[in-house]
Amino acid sequence: MKLSYSEISSMRHKIITDLYGTKEKRLKERKVALARQNRDLWLEKYAPIIAQLPPEMITRHKDYQVDIDYTSPNSEYKKLEETWTYSADDPIINPVDANNTSSYLYPVQSPVHDRLETVVNQLCEDILALKKERDAMEDYLRETTEKNKGSLLLKKVWPEVFHKYLPPEPARTPRKAKPKVVNPDVPDFLKVRLTTNLLEDN
Repeated sequence: MKLSYSEISSMRHKIITDLYGTKEKRLKERKVALARQNRDLWLEKYAPIIAQLPPEMITRHKDYQVDIDYTSPNSEYKKLEETWTYSADDPIINPVDANNTSSYLYPVQSPVHDRLETVVNQLCEDILALKKERDAMEDYLRETTEKNKGSLLLKKVWPEVFHKYLPPEPARTPRKAKPKVVNPDVPDFLKVRLTTNLLEDN
């Protein structure tokens, strides 16, 4: 059965989500946790100063952001440039960008604290390793679905674990039996007629 573009796209998305969705969620949770730890260490440094300031002089924002600019020693990995964010339900003490001209306050992207460098680097390695594997799987799915547009062809190419993502084949309509043709018997008088005609000609 030939598959439409939307069916193929949906299958590829579902496979990738099932393979990597849970792992990516855990990596995101680790990012948030480290961003929060980074904020706590930043606050620890400025706590004595903050304690002396009146509340109206302290900037607040719901988001605290950490700037990630990581180059792996593994040459197979790409550079990782991300912003990790810890968000609170209400504005809390956070650094904001005082140089923007907008009335809206934007959070400042803080650098990684020295005490978190090792654990942050390990998380970056985990992110890059998963990204490399996911990219390779996406390439595999893209190539196989571009070369094989039908579900039966994909079933021959894909590993069995992927077969459950293929749509069921439509039920085949049984062929109708051809009606039997009943031909009449050769008339008994044909031989007589042929014989008679032969005698008369002679």
